[in-house]
Amino acid sequence: MRVFRRKNTASQPRNLLRQLGRALDREFGRNTRALRNLLKLCEDETALLAAIKQIQQVREQIEALRGEPDCASSRIRECLSNMTEEVLGSLQAQPQDEHDARQALARCITLLIAASRAVGARSRPQVEVIQRKVIISADLLLQAHFTVLPPERMLVGAGRTTGDESVLHSLFDVTGAHHSSHVRSDPERLARALITMERSRSFLLAWLHSHPGRGAAATFPSAIDFRQHDDWIRDYSENLLSVILTADGHIRFWGKALESGRIEPQVTGRGVARTEDPNVYRIEQ
Repeated sequence: MRVFRRKNTASQPRNLLRQLGRALDREFGRNTRALRNLLKLCEDETALLAAIKQIQQVREQIEALRGEPDCASSRIRECLSNMTEEVLGSLQAQPQDEHDARQALARCITLLIAASRAVGARSRPQVEVIQRKVIISADLLLQAHFTVLPPERMLVGAGRTTGDESVLHSLFDVTGAHHSSHVRSDPERLARALITMERSRSFLLAWLHSHPGRGAAATFPSAIDFRQHDDWIRDYSENLLSVILTADGHIRFWGKALESGRIEPQVTGRGVARTEDPNVYRIEQ
């Protein structure tokens, strides 16, 4: 999560824990406001209240960890990993219809994973990269096409970076509540995907989902897509690649990083061909 990307953060673990504590405080406040709204509507607030209490417990554990005399990076990563597993267990125990509580716990997991990744980083000279290639195999696009149908379904893709290239190497189905014109991620599935990426030392490189309709025109992002894209790049990476697929095999690459020229998708292998639009491909029949 970009909130932890600060200069020399990796060499100052206590400072990172302070940033994590502040982020959890903001999350606590956000959920407290949601709880007050539920009370006004006379809705059952038990699940969200339990989630808020757990987030507060995590906050207290972070503060205790920060106060330890020997606050080594390895110790911090171990503790953050244990906290992540505890919150994931609570998330898995939540009924599917407790959306507010599930989202709150998922955001807490995202913060813990991001902090663990940041504390494990090593300070190194910043090398300016004018444009980073994002390598996507045709096989992976074919897999994505069959996975996200019928629309609308959602995937996230994990990648690794070497030099000026990032390679998309695996996909995770994170489809949550959806119908023919809208889809959102399932908090538990997304949390599991992020934990897997953290353990494999990869990162969230791509966000993919399907659209109804046919032809290249059906791949244009909707107003909802643009809002979700802004949420993804705010919480994860400003260099995120967004992808929209249709049932007839059209695939559009899009997003702010692509539009600004920070990334350049490059499809390798056979079975997927570029159309007249340089950002739109089509699966060959």
